[in-house]
Order: sequence, then C-alpha cells, then structure tokens
Amino acid sequence: MVTIKDIAREAGVSHATVSCVLNGKAKQLRISDVASERVKAAADQLGYQRNEIARSVVTGKTNVIGFLVPDTSSEHCARLLDGIMRGAYENDYFIKVIYTEPGCSAQDISRICIGQRLAGLIAYGLSDENFFSKLQQQIAKHEIPLAIAAGNCSTFDKCIRVLSNHAQGGRLAFKHLYDQGHRSFIIAAGYCKSEWAAKRTAGFVAAAAEAGITIPEANVHRADEMILFEQNELKKWVAETGATALFCMSDYSALTAINTLQLAGLKVPEDVAVAGYGNLSLCNFSRPAITSIEEHLSQIGSRTVNVLLEKIKSGNIIELNEEYSETLNVELITRNSTNFKR
Repeated sequence: MVTIKDIAREAGVSHATVSCVLNGKAKQLRISDVASERVKAAADQLGYQRNEIARSVVTGKTNVIGFLVPDTSSEHCARLLDGIMRGAYENDYFIKVIYTEPGCSAQDISRICIGQRLAGLIAYGLSDENFFSKLQQQIAKHEIPLAIAAGNCSTFDKCIRVLSNHAQGGRLAFKHLYDQGHRSFIIAAGYCKSEWAAKRTAGFVAAAAEAGITIPEANVHRADEMILFEQNELKKWVAETGATALFCMSDYSALTAINTLQLAGLKVPEDVAVAGYGNLSLCNFSRPAITSIEEHLSQIGSRTVNVLLEKIKSGNIIELNEEYSETLNVELITRNSTNFKR
C-alpha cells in the first residue's frame, strides 16, 4: 500500500508538504505550484489512493452527506435526489440515503448522523418543526449542518433552506388561464394543511384579485389529501360555479380531474381548462397533455448541496447553523389541457 512517506521520497519533499497538497491546502500554506505538481505526479505514478475511512477517524468527518427522506418512491423525490447526487459527485462527495419511518425520533436520526460521521444532512418530505429543532440541536454539537430541500418547513430558521417559489407558481397558473380568456375559476386545493399548497393557492387568489376577480370560497375545494373527484360531484361543481378553468395542486389531481370531466361528457379544454403542478412525466401521456408548473427539483437538489458544502468548507462553526434561505423560480409549461382561447 502506497503511503505519504513513499510519495515524499519520490517527490523529494517533506511528509508535511505531501499531506498539505493531498488535502487541498497547498495554496493556503503557500506551497509552490512546482512542489504541488511534483507531489501530484508522484502520487499518480505510485498509484496512491487516499484512505477515506482512516481520514474520517482523524477528522471526525467523511465526504458523505445524508439524505433524510420518508419515501423515495415518488417522481418528486427522484428528481430532487438526482440533483443532490449530481451536486455531490461534482464536489467529490457521496450521498447516503436515510429512511425515516413513522415514529422515528430526532434522537434516532442524530445517532445515525453522528455514528456515520456525516459531513452534513439534507432533509426532504418532513414538516415537523419540533422534529427539526431537536435534530438540529443534537447534530450541531458535532458540527453537522442541516439543510431542507424543497420542503415544507420554511419557518424553521436554524438551517439551510432551498425552496421552490410556490406563490409564483400559483400566479403563473392564474395569468396563463386569464390570458386564455377565463374569468371564472375553481381551485382543487388538496393537501391544504401543507405550506406549499397554501402558498400555491394564495398566489393564484392574489393574482386573481389584482386582475379584479374575486374567487369565492365556494370555488375552492380544500382537502387534507390529494383530491380525487367523483364524476357527478365535479360536473355539479362546475355547473354551480360556472367555472371554465380548474387549477390543481398536483399533476395527479389534474389527471384525475381530466378523466372525470371527460367521463361526465365535458370537453377539456373546450368546456373546462385544467392546469396541474409539478410537471411530472405523466403530463405528456395524458390526453390532453397537462399544462403544469415546473419546480426544477433537480436544480434545487444540486443547489442545496453546493450551499451546504460552501458552509462546511468555510470552516466557520457558527455559520454552519445560521439561517440561510434561498427561493428558486418556477416555470409554466403549457400543453393542450389549457390550449383553447375563449
């Protein structure tokens, strides 16, 4: 096994110089470019491979970031994780997925983070502020920063947050439908207790008010879970409100709404235009294809990793647990479910 001593002998420098170069501290300690290149060349020639496990014993950290998630089966999670893994790869870090089942405590997760010597932790799909508070307090003692990616808990201010602009998404959906000539709207406000759904709904309603349109509460169907309409129920709601456009909190809800409307004998988008949210793959396979809001979850994932690593590499222990919040813009993707000018 090639050691630092072997490289030092081959390059004709001290052990300390080799250690500094291989740990990326050459410029910081004013080691010349010539010496640095000689060390790197010798390491390559000898086939040196750094022992990350041994390094973690010394530093107390690995080049591994935890990804805390209760469910990995959704396309939303897959897109976010794709960005997280890409961001980690570009920085020579790795991702360890940590599954949280119902009833899992903050102490359980903190033990895993500390025991695995994680460099940082990214959470997705969790909304309990009390859980985050306890978790952050415990892992902060071991200098492990916490980040929330595209999550619910934007009120928790002791961590990094990289979020999607949900209110902007609601506004974009309204403006598009309004520009298509619609003046009466209904909103399928599923997951109404979640922060992201509330912001999407509020953005839509606010944009309507700015256009001089009031959306009555009777035109907003609120539910704790995803809304799956029954055929007669949706047809009756459309008839009673006179609505010509429906805004859904998710693409799944939009897909079921389109199917239900068509089974009821209504045409989409000629009778009722339908817009979803998330721009999932199913949007292209629906008939008609679904207009939706693209959240850029992959971009949020990679950005979260980069912000997290910037703080870790800064070496500022206090800064690791300070508030940092960033909101990324969303984008309207128009398709045939709204492609009808009234």
